[in-house]
This record gives sequence, C-alpha cells and structure tokens, in this order.
Amino acid sequence: MATIEKIRANNNPVINFDEIKCYVTNVDEALFIMERQHSGEDRGRGLKAWTPREKDIFKNRRNNSKTIPAMIDEKVREYYNNKDITKEMKYTNLGRIFNNRGVKKIIGISDEASLDKKAIELILSLVSQVNKRAEQNNTSVSRMLNRARDTEDLIASLIEESKSDNDPKQPEEDDVSILKVTTYTISEGTELTLKNLINEGLSLDEIKIYSDSRLVIKDKFVVLGDNHKGEYTISFTLNTNNEDLHLKIEEKKVKKPDSFEIINQFVSVENGNSINLHDFIKYSGDASDLRFHSTNLVIAKNGNVSATNAIGEYSVRIYLPEISYSRILELQIYEKKKPPITTDLRLQIDNDWLLVLDYGLAKEYDRKITSLLTELIDLNMLGLDNIEKFNSARHLLVLSLLEVCFLRYTYRTSGNLDGISEGGLHGKIMQVINKMATDKVIDKGEKNQIKVLVNDNGYITTMNSIKHSYVLGDVYILKTVFSTLRCYITYCINI
Repeated sequence: MATIEKIRANNNPVINFDEIKCYVTNVDEALFIMERQHSGEDRGRGLKAWTPREKDIFKNRRNNSKTIPAMIDEKVREYYNNKDITKEMKYTNLGRIFNNRGVKKIIGISDEASLDKKAIELILSLVSQVNKRAEQNNTSVSRMLNRARDTEDLIASLIEESKSDNDPKQPEEDDVSILKVTTYTISEGTELTLKNLINEGLSLDEIKIYSDSRLVIKDKFVVLGDNHKGEYTISFTLNTNNEDLHLKIEEKKVKKPDSFEIINQFVSVENGNSINLHDFIKYSGDASDLRFHSTNLVIAKNGNVSATNAIGEYSVRIYLPEISYSRILELQIYEKKKPPITTDLRLQIDNDWLLVLDYGLAKEYDRKITSLLTELIDLNMLGLDNIEKFNSARHLLVLSLLEVCFLRYTYRTSGNLDGISEGGLHGKIMQVINKMATDKVIDKGEKNQIKVLVNDNGYITTMNSIKHSYVLGDVYILKTVFSTLRCYITYCINI
C-alpha cells in the first residue's frame, strides 16, 4: 500500500489505479483456493506443497479441529516463548509418538486442556530422551518406532527411568532460583549481559535460554544494543526449573533541535517542475519533524511541491509542531517559456506509399492508410507555425497509421486476422521489426534503436490508451518516432 501511495504522490501518469482488479469472495471459497494452491494436488497446479505442520494448521482454521501434534506445538510455543519443538523432533514423529493410544493414556492426554505446563514439560523431556535413544541405536526415530507397540513400551520405560532418576533421596534442584531479578529495563542502544542477572554458583553451560523471536541475542548471553524499544520475555531453563525475565527496552531520549534555518528565502521554479522544500532548509534534526502549510499550494508531507501546482506566488509556512517556532518561505511558480521552432518538424510522407497501395487483398486497410496519409499531408501544408497547435491531432493520426499498417501486414501475410495478440501497439510493431531483421531488411543496430525507442522509452501507447496522448505530445519526439519507424511503415505497405 505504501508503494501505491508513493506512486500516487509522484503523479505517475501511466498507472490507472481504477483498473487494478482483485477477487472478492467468501471465507469458504478463499480457504478452498488456498488449499488448491498449496496442497500439491490438482495435477501439479499447486504452488508449493505444505509441510505436515502447515497442513494441520490449515485444517484447524478450516474445520476448527486440532490434532495432538498441533496442540503440542501450540502449547510449547505458549509456555516457552515461541519455542519451535519441530527443531528438536520432526512434526510427523510427534504424531507417531503422542497420537499413540497407549502413550496418550500413560501421559494423560485427552484434549487441549490436559496439556498443561507440567504435561508439556514431560513431553519435552520424552522428546529429548527418544532422540538420545535413537542416536544410541544409530537409527532414526521413525524407524525405531515403526510399530505402535514399540512406541508404547519405549515411552512407558522412559517414564519409569525418569521416576527412578528423581529419587527423593537425591538432592532437589527444582527450588534453585536462576535469576536475581524477574524484570529489567534498559534504553535503546544499550547492551545487556544476561550473565550478570543469573545467581552465582550456577553452571552457565547447563542453563538454556529461549528468547523472544524479535530479540537479538549474541553469544547466548548478550542482548545487543541494536534491538528496538518494546517489551520482551526471555526464558531461562535449568534442569526442570524455568524462570522468565521480563525485559523492557525504552526509547532513547534524544533532544530535538528547537529551530531551523531558511537557506533561501525566495525560491522560483518553472511550472511543470517539482521541488522539495527541504533543499532550502538547514535542520539538524529528523526531516520528518518539519511541517508545511500554504493556501492553495499542494505540498506532500515529505516537503515535495507537486509539478501540477498552478502558476503564481505563494507564502509557505514552515514550522515545528511541538514548539512555537516557524519561518516563511516565498515561492514563485512562473510560466515555462516555450522555445521557438527553428527546425522543420513536418512529418516526411513518402509519395510512393500512396502509389504502392493496390486495394487488392487488404483493400479495407489500404483505404484507411490512404485516408490517414492524406490527413497527415494536409497538416504538413498548414506550415511550421501550426505544427505545435495541431500536434495532438498528428499524434493520434500517427498512432492510427502504425496500428492499421500492422493490420494490413497481418492480413496480407496470413489472409486473416486470426491469432493477433491482445498486447499493446509496441508489441505489434516489434513483431514486424523482428521479421524485418530476419529478412535482413534492417540490420541489428537499426532493430535495437527501434526497440529502445518503442519498448524502453515507452513512446508508443496502445490505441486503447489515447488519453495518454501527451506521451507523444512533444513535437520533437513525434518527429523522431515517425522518422525512426518509416522503415516499418514502408515494409507494411509494400508487403
């Protein structure tokens, strides 16, 4: 949206925003389209196949039902600050283990409510133990647990082993406090060493840290000063003990300048040109702090004075809204002086063009071409003084001539107009130019010159875009375009 507004602000004449289309439908059809694009079905028309996790997320949105892996993934993210459990075990293996009927009974999984933090802690512990067991057996989790009975037996044994490891006779570490504080505040641009917030005597290597995905932490324990203002949560885990640090990063207070200087009090610009008022202001603060106001003058928020403003004299008030400080800049928009026409800008019409037209197979187009050429000759006879006055008419006649020449060429070479592309006039012209280059009617240099003129410079519009006639409104540009495309006209007429 920001890009569209920027284009609007720059008064881009080519894009018609009223013609931008979108497809509006209901939720059910929108979800159906999403599934069609990403399911990989429908004979390969899908954009990209979804992963098992993405499929579960979509099913939940569409059917309002969650699978066990989806619930586990969601709860882990909730309890452990957006931790991604799929980085420790594949999503499909989560389903293989915890969808098992016996495993669900052992752990006590019945619905989403049964997955409290204690249950999730047990699941994370089991995931870690299953991975270690697979590594010890030099095999994958999916191969090790390819039978439901094996899965149930392994989970039951791991839980029993865990109970024995937590013998009451062993020293308890659950009550060990990890953090000195649970809240901390710093300013933007300040680094924070998390080691300083951890209680002394604890093994830093055994402490695991899970940070907010928006927070940048270097070397595990250093919160960088590049982080933006906001509130973040950092989780610390030691054995089975978990503690959260609530970190607040405040905006660094920077005193804004309380004044600015006008470099040039009086500014003049030709109409049709845009200027930016910041070019005439000296201000050490953020340019966006400044505001502009002038009656009947269009000024963008960024200080840009549009080229569409009318000729006249304007007073522009420039001010800082937070303090009582303003200055006045005088702006004059004066009429652009038009240079006198000193060269012959008449369009050169070849008499042979009228003589070659035979009114044969393409007689309908021969008559149209004859009429267009005759009108252009009549305009040439009005003299140099009237060239600019009637240039819009000449432009429309030239566009029509280029279009009809293409239709004549197509009819003469194919006997009909079937298969004509719906592209713009520039594409049609280049179709003929490419054939001319193949037949060695023109060389590579001439072809490239025409390509640059027609495609890259955008001097040719389609017949459906006559409203953009100012593209060739310049008498010199029209002369250049017509002269360069004389070879195209000659080829179409002689075909």
